[in-house]
Amino acid sequence: MFEQVDIDTVDKIDALEDAIKYSKHSCVQLFKIRTKYDGVQPRECFCASVRRKVWYKDFMIWYEKALRQVH
Repeated sequence: MFEQVDIDTVDKIDALEDAIKYSKHSCVQLFKIRTKYDGVQPRECFCASVRRKVWYKDFMIWYEKALRQVH
């Protein structure tokens, strides 16, 4: 399902230290991946760090579930 470039991006971001992993830049990159495969997503601003952490965890749940469906 996922292109290798997207898998590499998720893996790279997931391996980063928390300050960078939960940054607005990282979340925007992941948001683009989710939109690419899951269609239009509710708009996110990622202004609050707490919201970014919650969204990141939700993204990873979605991503891992999608990976399991492929394998």
